[in-house]
This record gives sequence, C-alpha cells and structure tokens, in this order.
Amino acid sequence: MGRIKHEPPKAPSWSWMAYAGGIEFMDDEYGKLQVFKNLKLSEKDQKALVTNVREFRKCNLIKEAKLG
Repeated sequence: MGRIKHEPPKAPSWSWMAYAGGIEFMDDEYGKLQVFKNLKLSEKDQKALVTNVREFRKCNLIKEAKLG
C-alpha cells in the first residue's frame, strides 16, 4: 500500500485514510473479538465516530481510612 498525497491538513500516518487500497478484516473463527455495540456518529456535526472504550463492571468504592 502506498501513501496518498493529501494537501494540508494531511491524514495521520496511522489512519486507513492515509493509504491507497482496501481494508481487509480479520476472520473471527472463535467468536472472541470484541465488537463495538454502541458505535455512532457524533450528534454535534456527524463527522466523528463515538463509542465507549472501557466499561467498569462490579466496581465499588471502599472507604479504607480517614485522611488528616
């Protein structure tokens, strides 16, 4: 794959939009790949993809000691 010559602003080197050619997706032979279930376009301008990156489950705060 060769880089696409963009006029400024350029696409970042890590972006799929910086290179010519198609995208090949991995096969999920074992059904263990994480899928973004809540992927959506931003409400503000519809130009950015938005999703949760991490989710805490069974997370509790425990008070251990008084400070001061």
